[in-house]
Amino acid sequence: MFLLLVVLSPLHVFADDMELDSNDLSSFVGKIEEQKFIPVEIMKKMGDRPYSVPLIINTDVQGNVISVELTPNQDLSDDTAYLELVQVAKNIVWNVGNIGVEKATTVMVNFEFGLQ
Repeated sequence: MFLLLVVLSPLHVFADDMELDSNDLSSFVGKIEEQKFIPVEIMKKMGDRPYSVPLIINTDVQGNVISVELTPNQDLSDDTAYLELVQVAKNIVWNVGNIGVEKATTVMVNFEFGLQ
């Protein structure tokens, strides 16, 4: 069983290509927003704590996602809820598959997971 994710703040997206504006990525952000969820098992582990999962997404020249990685220097503690949320965020990006920009680029997406 899955429940909808309650996001504490807007999804933040930054591209390495300064030619891209927010309109270029709006479809990508919309697709991510549609797929966000927290599995019940993870919700039980989270408690009231909010989690931030910053990901770096690389695309090919057609805008297809070719890699999804946690940003460098993230503290990968033994917090199982955080580690599972990292995988949830990565899966969402892989499921979207294409960022809607036909050029190779790198995009940073900061997922904010939390419950009300």
